Amino acid sequence: MDKSPADAVSLDATSRAPDKALEGVANSCVELAERKRKEEALQRSKAMLERTEKLARIGSFEWEVGSNITTWSPEMFRIYGRDPALGTPNLEEQVELYTPQSVQLLYAAVDKLLLDGTPYEMELMSVQPNGEQRPCLVRGFPERDESGRVVRLAGLVQDITERKLAEHYERFRSKTLELLAANKPLATLLETIVRGVEQLHPGMLCSILLLDADGLHLGKGVAPSLPDFYNAALDGVTIGLGVGSCGTAAFTGKRVVVDDIATHPYWALYKGLASSAGLGACWSQPIHSSVGKVLGTFAIYHRGPNTPEQADINLIEQVANLASIAIERKEQQNQLEHIAHFDALTNLPNRSLLADRLQLAMAQEHRRGQQLAVVYLDLDGFKAVNDRHGHNVGDRLLIDLATRMKDALRDGDTLARIGGDEFVAVLVDLAEPAIGEPLLNRLLTAAASPVQVGDLLLQVSASLGVTFYPQAEDIDADQLLRQADQAMYQAKVAGKSRYHVFDAAKDSNLRGHHESLERIRLALAQGEFVLHYQPKVNMRSGQVVGAEALIRWQHPEKGLLAPATFLPLIEDHPLAVAVGEWVIDAALHQMGVWQASGLHLPVSVNIGARQLQQMNFVDRLKAILAKHPQVRASDLELEVLETSALEDIALVSSVIEDCAAFGVKCALDDFGTGYSSLTYLKRLRVALLKIDQSFVRDMLDDPDDLAILQGVIGLAVAFRRQVIAEGVETVAHGAALLQLGCELAQGYGIARPMPAEQMPAWVATWRPDAAWCGATVSAQA
Repeated sequence: MDKSPADAVSLDATSRAPDKALEGVANSCVELAERKRKEEALQRSKAMLERTEKLARIGSFEWEVGSNITTWSPEMFRIYGRDPALGTPNLEEQVELYTPQSVQLLYAAVDKLLLDGTPYEMELMSVQPNGEQRPCLVRGFPERDESGRVVRLAGLVQDITERKLAEHYERFRSKTLELLAANKPLATLLETIVRGVEQLHPGMLCSILLLDADGLHLGKGVAPSLPDFYNAALDGVTIGLGVGSCGTAAFTGKRVVVDDIATHPYWALYKGLASSAGLGACWSQPIHSSVGKVLGTFAIYHRGPNTPEQADINLIEQVANLASIAIERKEQQNQLEHIAHFDALTNLPNRSLLADRLQLAMAQEHRRGQQLAVVYLDLDGFKAVNDRHGHNVGDRLLIDLATRMKDALRDGDTLARIGGDEFVAVLVDLAEPAIGEPLLNRLLTAAASPVQVGDLLLQVSASLGVTFYPQAEDIDADQLLRQADQAMYQAKVAGKSRYHVFDAAKDSNLRGHHESLERIRLALAQGEFVLHYQPKVNMRSGQVVGAEALIRWQHPEKGLLAPATFLPLIEDHPLAVAVGEWVIDAALHQMGVWQASGLHLPVSVNIGARQLQQMNFVDRLKAILAKHPQVRASDLELEVLETSALEDIALVSSVIEDCAAFGVKCALDDFGTGYSSLTYLKRLRVALLKIDQSFVRDMLDDPDDLAILQGVIGLAVAFRRQVIAEGVETVAHGAALLQLGCELAQGYGIARPMPAEQMPAWVATWRPDAAWCGATVSAQA
């Protein structure tokens, strides 16, 4: 039957209806699947975020300002040690999470963030439920609404305990290494390590025990926080399995962790001791050297049972490694120091250590008022043993003899080997030289005793040179060794197998008389002589009237030498003239230098008899003056010894008059030590008399010297000569001279001789003593 078009449309619509329903169902399924996928992805993201926070120890939070509702991520609960069942604390309740100071800082930062939107970042100290404090880094960021008002605070909290501990540990490690570099004692280094760990972890008590040389006992402990009785009980303990934590760790070479001392079998024999010390747990780490040898142990104790976390294990390993560095470095330093200071063959002190000990002994004996002896010992016949039997036999002989000779001395004495078959002994604390004689005989006996070397019976002897300290003259350690060496040579010359004592007084005289003339000539050529200047003053007026030039020898080896050590050697030698002319020339040059700087200061120089008696003396003097035209001849004064003048009074008188003709004045030095007759004073037209210091020095106590002074001053006045006193050492000397009518003076009481460069400042600042300014001339004068 035919269908109408309307029926066709209806049928088509009816056929398509199920398709649409199916399509709707399919779309719903797709939507559900997509939604589930997104939810799973969100859950995975949340899980990943939670894992990331946990790994980084970073928690996140939000605080709704209006509702005062706080939201925490799970890591926040772990950071603060808070039970999630307690809920999330609001801002006011967070006062329990921090120390009071940190709470104040946090509230101030939050107030400022709400006020002007300033983000904050700060380190705060959190407080765990068990009271433990842990540092954390807190950051806060504002979130605003459309009006710009802060409606939410979002932020992050990071547990930075491990970072802080790492920073503190690094500082503590650096300090330890600095002490090591500064060569501090090992005990100081180990105590620094122990105390450093205890400061980083206040709940820990630490100790370091060292294994002794035989590798069987622990001792030399460093454990400042453990009781003394506990440390004493462990000192010298034999290591082994079950000998506590440390004894077992040292024995096995492995870390031993005892969580509970009271129940652990390793502590069965020691738990009573540990209980008395209040110790509940002990973790011990063996300290290994760089090659794996056990050097000792590092242990961490706790007051109660305690199980280490991974951070604790890391710490104990790090500290044990640091202790290993300190111990090995100190052992290496000690070995190097031993090599540097001890003889490799005999193990006696070497020359370097001998020098140190001798210097120290000299200083000690000087303080104690005691004496010491330096003994230079050389073996007689040792070379023949070496030549006949070889160096190996010779070395064994030396080792045996070194031991015997060392045993012959006292504990405080030193025996050193300085090379070959030569030794030096330092015998200390001798009240007098005779006390050292038994020790010298014992050394001779020890050196001469037969020595069995294999099948050989060997015997040598020794020659000893001896010198003592202190001596009449200042002497250093090197000079003592040279003296003892010289004395040893004399012992050999005298027949060997004996000792010879150095004669210091005789040697001093020989050295004084045998200084080489050639060396003095070389000193003059090389400019080693210098002039020092002693001021001359008017004690009453305070005027500095001049200075006396005094020669010194700046010896490159012996230092500054006084003229008495070298001038007598050239007194009758042509060198005396050359040195005398150098003095005049140098003094004139210095006067010119002073004048250029504004200081006008006359200078006197001493003229020796040989120079004064030269036929061309006056011509030579004129030639030297001509080299210094800026200096007036009248500012130069020649000081002639009275005894020299009397040797040829006619010649000296003529020279004085010739010098006066062109302005150079002369003074009669050491006046009073010769004849000082009226005839001589009349013939010698000197301008000045210098009173010898021997009379001045004793004038206050010796009536005869005082009478001589009065006579000399009287002669000077009678012959219209100026007079100056040398040797004024005290104010009393000066006052007495002023009363006698003598105003000019020089001496240590005024000024010691000084280098030229010091004179201007001295002249500018010197003032006479008040007692001198008011002194009057006595009626007797």
